[in-house]
Amino acid sequence: MFSEYVEFPSLFQEDITSKSPKAAAIQLRQSWELGDDPIKNVLRLLESHGILVALVNSGSEKIDAHSGYVDVNQHRYYVVLVDANSTTFFRQQFSLAHELGHFILHSDSVEPQTLDTQEYRQMEKEADEFASEFLLPAQAFEKSISGNLMDLDEYIRLKMKWYVAAGAMVHRARSLRLINADQYLRLQKRISARGWRKKEKLDGIVEPSKPQLLHQSLDLLESANVLQARELPGILNSEYGVAFPTEILAQVIGVPISRFKADIVQLKPLA
Repeated sequence: MFSEYVEFPSLFQEDITSKSPKAAAIQLRQSWELGDDPIKNVLRLLESHGILVALVNSGSEKIDAHSGYVDVNQHRYYVVLVDANSTTFFRQQFSLAHELGHFILHSDSVEPQTLDTQEYRQMEKEADEFASEFLLPAQAFEKSISGNLMDLDEYIRLKMKWYVAAGAMVHRARSLRLINADQYLRLQKRISARGWRKKEKLDGIVEPSKPQLLHQSLDLLESANVLQARELPGILNSEYGVAFPTEILAQVIGVPISRFKADIVQLKPLA
């Protein structure tokens, strides 16, 4: 219902003709005029092109994000749900680029529920390949390397340039054949030995990004006296037949649950 009062960025509709993950990522970078520069914040980039992002508590330690089209009141939105508890900023960057890959490569042509295991794995592989090329353009990434790629500290230096996790860059170095299979295996063992599977060096210096579109829209509607947050669950139920618990609404919009609670009026005791 926010779109009745607030003009959201239009969902990106330009046709990316290539279904090759690498070529599609290059084409999208060109369309969005990104050049070969590092992408400082993928979440903001998605929101600026009409893709809605929400943080949710999925309860899963294996899935960082998932996405798909949602139809509401004759409007179609592409929504990315990101797990609020299982990701760092640098890992979030790749997860969001992965979901962008699904949007560009698969959203209009693939129904995940119909895929067998092998087909699903291929779809996920393509989204990973897209994300790698989109975040780490081959020539620019290779040119930025100045140290020994068998030294994990070189990936940490590159991490602060490209805003991508060191582990993802190790995969990228292997896919570009900058390191061989044996070197890749040795690096993976070192990553495990350092405990970097869950948290890498310097992960704590940047907080994961939080979506802005929905909570800014709610702030705007409240300030204009169009509605109050506490009225939103009833409006959604009566106008759209959607019953959302306030806990879910608070997560999706990105505001404290206290925003949905009615003001408490203190009554004076009778004399």
